[in-house]
Amino acid sequence: LYTAGLLNNLDTPLSLGSCSFVVPRDAGGVDNISGGTKPTAWNSECGGSFGHELIFSRTLEMEMDQQTSFETVKNARGGTQIHKHWYPGYGSYWDELKQSIASRSGWKGFIWHQGTQEAWTQEDTSLTYLANLTGLIQQVRVEMFDASEA
Repeated sequence: LYTAGLLNNLDTPLSLGSCSFVVPRDAGGVDNISGGTKPTAWNSECGGSFGHELIFSRTLEMEMDQQTSFETVKNARGGTQIHKHWYPGYGSYWDELKQSIASRSGWKGFIWHQGTQEAWTQEDTSLTYLANLTGLIQQVRVEMFDASEA
């Protein structure tokens, strides 16, 4: 990371990359943690504290055409499971994720990061996790395509 320059000038906001961070609420809607779209920097509140999105965004900016702006959208809530919380048409946060996708155009990618919450259930999720993840990604791709075509 250091020799690639990713850790240089971490306190300087990216010139092309911006970020936003929303957390879905149990009762519907989202809390806009970042207060809107901001230049990506370690202190931009695009994650409460920076995480994968900072290094990912810095990598994109270093590797992409220097005329291309981009936004990293973080829609996250800790302690969740794919089927219970995010699965299309079923999960309690699906509508908020779908709205976040629909509110932007020009989608180029989607990254799913999940911790260990799925492993701490009474059921054996090893039998359902891949199917749930595959179903989520398939529908996210449809939503991204639709948003980009609108």
